[in-house]
Amino acid sequence: KVLHISAIPQAISASARATVLKAAQIAKERDVTVSYDTNLRPSLWTIEEAREAMSDVLPYVDIVFPSHPEDTGPLIGASSEAEVVQFFRSRGVDTVAVKRGESGAWVATQKETASVSALAPQGVLDTTGAGDAFVGGFLHCIVQGLDAFEAARWGTASAGLKVAGRGAVASQPSREQVESHVGQVQVRRHPRQTSQAGGPASSL
Repeated sequence: KVLHISAIPQAISASARATVLKAAQIAKERDVTVSYDTNLRPSLWTIEEAREAMSDVLPYVDIVFPSHPEDTGPLIGASSEAEVVQFFRSRGVDTVAVKRGESGAWVATQKETASVSALAPQGVLDTTGAGDAFVGGFLHCIVQGLDAFEAARWGTASAGLKVAGRGAVASQPSREQVESHVGQVQVRRHPRQTSQAGGPASSL
């Protein structure tokens, strides 16, 4: 089971923000995996409010989906994928799946990191909803018991097919479509290194 939460409902109102936090807390208490999309929307609230809300939920988050550099620059001041991974891993998040648009994705767990190639087999018409497609494909694999790197392949294939059509919903691909293209997604794994201080360090 997975509870997926997003910064967008947190931004709607104070009560919505509190509800998202409470849901994450309940899920954590019941050993339900919690995933979080940073989904920064400056039109809905200030960067400071977004940072505070993110900090509220991170103690309960197992998987985070930040967009780099659109979200990570303003939110955490990160200029590289390595800094993104370090930030979230240092706050206890088990899996960091960095969405990088046409540059693909980076995925980091406690033991490994991986670069994931982008895919757009039918071209790019509209990127609206591509991030959601990535998250959906990724979490589909997680609930099936697959690892984060296979999940990233599915997420990348889902997003790559979605961008071929217009709209955030109508152009979402079917499972069969994703299955037929997921094998084209390349994942390059490498072990995470240990810093001189003894803590984990990204090998990105």
